[in-house]
Amino acid sequence: MAALNRGAPAYEARILADLDRLCGLPADRRRHIVVDTAAAQLLLIAGGRQVDAMRVVVGKPGMATPLVAGFIRYAIVNPYWNIPPNLVRRTVAPAVRREGTGVLARRRYVLCADWRSTGRLDPAAVDWRAVAEGRAGVWVRQLPGGRNMMGAVKFMLPNYMGIYLHDTLDKSLIQRADRRLSSGCVRAEDAARLARWLFGREIVGSDPLPDKRIDLAEPVPVFITRLTTGVENGRVRFRPGSDAPQT
Repeated sequence: MAALNRGAPAYEARILADLDRLCGLPADRRRHIVVDTAAAQLLLIAGGRQVDAMRVVVGKPGMATPLVAGFIRYAIVNPYWNIPPNLVRRTVAPAVRREGTGVLARRRYVLCADWRSTGRLDPAAVDWRAVAEGRAGVWVRQLPGGRNMMGAVKFMLPNYMGIYLHDTLDKSLIQRADRRLSSGCVRAEDAARLARWLFGREIVGSDPLPDKRIDLAEPVPVFITRLTTGVENGRVRFRPGSDAPQT
């Protein structure tokens, strides 16, 4: 009833907003990537047409993936996961206080002075209560391999929000209808296939070294957008999470 009471103008405005976002996408034939966070889908575009698509996991409610336009300039194979400071405060520090510092080794976490550092800090020397309360900070990094949250590869599109695309280990999440499950970054259904399209060759598993950077010959534009409406079988569909009914 509440959805119907919004009236047609509310839904017209939603459609017009989507059309405005579509106008921001390239109209030429250069290859590019479009990530539609409302559909949780990644589209590969080349020669003016869609050549491939895959599901993605995007940001959950409260940590939604932002709208971003950028360039994939390089990939990192066997990446570390540099855990964002807000997640260290909200998840890592409480886990250490609850289970002890042994939880760090079980999750393959190491502590560093900052994201550039290779030296490690002693977990026992950290005031974890202060970290949990936001009064202190520590850089936490998950080692490559095993259950690393980045999987085998991540694709870097430098931006001030720290958003990028990466592999996913938990393939069951990709099969869900509602894939708003990440902390903001985009997890690709088939990162190896995406890498082959970008680089024209196999890069996943190509180098045993950790955090190995592989540059693209030419940057590839990426547009992370949100298209809350679509057309299926000739009918307009308002996507789940768009706060609109199916019509």
